[in-house]
Amino acid sequence: MAKNWVVREPWGEVLFQRRKMLGLTQAQMQDRTGMSQSYVAHIEAGRYHPLQMAVTRLFPYIAALDWTLHEFLEATGLELPNADDVCPPCGPRARPGTHKAAGG
Repeated sequence: MAKNWVVREPWGEVLFQRRKMLGLTQAQMQDRTGMSQSYVAHIEAGRYHPLQMAVTRLFPYIAALDWTLHEFLEATGLELPNADDVCPPCGPRARPGTHKAAGG
């Protein structure tokens, strides 16, 4: 019988290996994060990008892996986008009331 090999994003493999190193199952990650087991599986498989998750999901996920944000980024090789790249008016020099809504 052929094995069902999973090809992961490099960061997905890092997350999978970290969970395994900690001796955690996906069900235990569910308990620690409030995410479903299938959501955890999708992250590890690279179908859901961790930096596209809401902060309320990302930080419990990182904490469940016993990492700080810095350790998570360093281990996975992922980078947080610069605020100026994502939303130039929201960058560090933005002043209250200067943000323009999309299309406006």
